[in-house]
Amino acid sequence: MIRMIFATFLLLWGTQVSAQELILSKVVKLKVDSPITISHVSETLVLAFKDSKLLHETLDPKRFIPAVDLSGHEHQFVRSLFEVDSRMKLPAWLRVLSEEVASTYQIQNVQQKSIQEITIFSSYNKEEAHGIVFVLEAQVIHKIEVFGQQLQFQNVINNIATRY
Repeated sequence: MIRMIFATFLLLWGTQVSAQELILSKVVKLKVDSPITISHVSETLVLAFKDSKLLHETLDPKRFIPAVDLSGHEHQFVRSLFEVDSRMKLPAWLRVLSEEVASTYQIQNVQQKSIQEITIFSSYNKEEAHGIVFVLEAQVIHKIEVFGQQLQFQNVINNIATRY
């Protein structure tokens, strides 16, 4: 009986929370529709919708690129994936790494947007029906991937906001 009450509570609580906004940090929130499935795999939160998936994780500078610790340089590195000028300011070895990562994510048609103290960099690949978003705060970087149509991807970007 207690299990049934607890399971019902979790189901109702999860539905209400996910139907409104997903709190990503003290600073950032994301409005989302009610997902069909919510799962947490390793470091990644996965929201599955009818026609798309959204993956969220906070960037760990020690693990983002295997064998490279970006601690203290992660903001500059993420910017370099989207901004060629920023890439040119990196040491040669890190510039090459930035080009490789940008190529892996197939970054093209870059969008940049600022909301108060956050900066959002994004790129969508129509052929792959996949988009990548990085949300930069002062202390945290969020990586969001969207698997779905461009309209769904754009809705994610449009629904990122500060919490205050």
